[in-house]
Amino acid sequence: MQTLLFALLTGAVLIDSETFDKSKIAYEKARYEDVVKLLRDADVGALTLDQRAEARFMLGVSELASTHDSLSQKAFIALYIDDPDYETPPYTAKKILAALDRAKRQVIIELEPTLKGDTLEVCGRGLSRKADVKVVFTMPEGEEGGPSIPDGRCFRQALPTSGRATGFYIVASVEGEVRATSGSRAQPLPIDRKKQALAGDASVSATGTPWYKHWATWAVVGILVAGGIAGGVAGGIIANQHANDPGTLQMNFVFPGASR
Repeated sequence: MQTLLFALLTGAVLIDSETFDKSKIAYEKARYEDVVKLLRDADVGALTLDQRAEARFMLGVSELASTHDSLSQKAFIALYIDDPDYETPPYTAKKILAALDRAKRQVIIELEPTLKGDTLEVCGRGLSRKADVKVVFTMPEGEEGGPSIPDGRCFRQALPTSGRATGFYIVASVEGEVRATSGSRAQPLPIDRKKQALAGDASVSATGTPWYKHWATWAVVGILVAGGIAGGVAGGIIANQHANDPGTLQMNFVFPGASR
């Protein structure tokens, strides 16, 4: 549904496996203009990951053969964003390899760290499985961390066992070149374990809410005040919080003619 909506909004043509096969035949016969016509404005979202990668590779090569260098780079960049670990076909010409390398270096890697229990998981758009992702935790006494462990298309790093980590930063390198960072030594990203616990267990925040911040308290007070005004209450409503009992609400009502 989302793919179809994207195609309608962008004017891209949603292609299926049959159209993909036609473009593949045209590519094998070096009919690059036909490949461009079939794939340049195509939405390949309905294809498998392997088919999408191959379609973008064929389009990039065909655009390059037609001397459309910028459009070739566009196709190759889209290829590496979708599949950062795409394996180039054997016997690929040097000119194509050079264009692929340029495109790969233009991909902006977006790191997405997530705290899951005592493990920090780092995923990201355009992040290769072959990347070297270093996670460093900051603590009052210094830093601790190092290379994280690949897990599918993500990376994992356990928090320090001391439990004193207050922040972290990430450095992702590809082939020895730093390609993305998240946080820094000077400005680490904060670790808020309490916030994570509240998000995972709604009852924690409910039981920890003081009476004077709870919506139900002031709804009742509002009703009583309104009723008191209508009935000619001469006194008022006094609410206090006992120092030794944060969950107690005391209300004193004074009515006309009542003995004190």
